[in-house]
Amino acid sequence: MAESLVFKKFGYVSIEIVRGNYRLRWRALGQRFCLAIGKADTDAARVAAEARAQEINSDILFGRFDESLARYSQVHADRIATAKQGLDLREVWEKYKTYKKWRTAKTTQKDNWRTIDRCLAKLTPEQLLLDRSELVLPKLLQTYAPGTIRRVLADLNGACNWAVESKLIKTNPYTKLAKQLPKNQKCDRAREIFTTGEIKKILAAFRGDKSAEFYANYVEFLALTGFRPEEAIALSRSAGKITSM
Repeated sequence: MAESLVFKKFGYVSIEIVRGNYRLRWRALGQRFCLAIGKADTDAARVAAEARAQEINSDILFGRFDESLARYSQVHADRIATAKQGLDLREVWEKYKTYKKWRTAKTTQKDNWRTIDRCLAKLTPEQLLLDRSELVLPKLLQTYAPGTIRRVLADLNGACNWAVESKLIKTNPYTKLAKQLPKNQKCDRAREIFTTGEIKKILAAFRGDKSAEFYANYVEFLALTGFRPEEAIALSRSAGKITSM
């Protein structure tokens, strides 16, 4: 491992010298970033590294930080520009929506598709590149639960499969991405129940409140039977149907 020496620090951004090269390191938006600047052999190189460190720190403070790093590095900018000659994930998704629009229920478009649109809006240009699919999960997990992301990836996977079949892209990089999601953790804690004394106090509170006493018998029924509210409602509806027959 290369030895590094912190040369200077500007707020969030540290300037390091690694193997005779200036390198910037910092943390922002829950992620770690690293940017190579160049040889640490001239005053001009030092001034350039310090200026870039101050620029990045300022952008973090004022909420305009560019996660793609294209703003701070020509290498990153050129990479994104080259990749943009093809389609990115958002463009694939938009073309897929156009294709599926007349085949998909309005409710699905309103709910599912809007969720996917919001997810894609959170991704940077670099994270939207098809060859950087590994950047998608860490970003979305900062905001969404694994269950939500799993549903989103299922639709994006379908969109990319369609794009491959339509010869818009060569391969689907999201096929196995959902398998990398953390599994939903089950709650092992036993459900707590009310004691007899607590139930009596609850019923007394209902019966002692004129605005709530109407529900006292209903609450007592739930306490005595262990029924869930939805089960009791279903039972009352069934009883109503039988009575009307």
